[in-house]
Amino acid sequence: MGARRGRSLRTLLAGSLVFGSVAVGSVVVDSVPASAATAVALYVAVGGTGGCTTLANACGSMQTAFNIATGGTYNGDDVTINVAAGTYTENDSISASSLNSLNIAGAGASTTTVNGNQNGSVLTVSHGTVTISGLTIENGTVGNGTGGGIFNGGNLTVTDTTIRGNDALGGGGIESFGGTLTVSASTISGNGAQAGGGIESVEGTLTVSGSTIWGNTAINGGGIASL
Repeated sequence: MGARRGRSLRTLLAGSLVFGSVAVGSVVVDSVPASAATAVALYVAVGGTGGCTTLANACGSMQTAFNIATGGTYNGDDVTINVAAGTYTENDSISASSLNSLNIAGAGASTTTVNGNQNGSVLTVSHGTVTISGLTIENGTVGNGTGGGIFNGGNLTVTDTTIRGNDALGGGGIESFGGTLTVSASTISGNGAQAGGGIESVEGTLTVSGSTIWGNTAINGGGIASL
């Protein structure tokens, strides 16, 4: 009996603060929480020639900023690329899997335009969690492919953005293939495709709220085709 009581007492006291022979309080040890992602800002401006790290040192293209963001320095961080007002003629590719998140923030859809110059998808998001806001995305053309304005294969949110005048075989405005696409407070208009003139979502999740989708053309799904 005494041995059992001794073992029980030692078990109790192992997790307590002890003065003399009196236990006065429990010691609770929590695991150390994982470090929060660091917020990083990069900057793009028309005519910029810098390294993107400050507004005064802005780079001149979004693709340059994407390359810097995903080049290894900011692994695991939340990166915001601030895109100043102006027109950017680009066809950009983004793989953001090395980041916690990537936010592409224009100065407003009425002032910040990315023009694909009929030379492929304007923006291709292949991996990662990406948000696009405050942009107009236009004039992307993919004759035998999908996603004239945007091709998404990741987890993409589009908000406060206009997507117009883009063409593709599928998903004239946006093609989302196997990914997650959320569209809010945006306008998707004047895009064309054989399927999904405005949006085509294939084998993925599509959520649209508070947005205007009009004037898009397609053989199947002028506004939206979800397969």
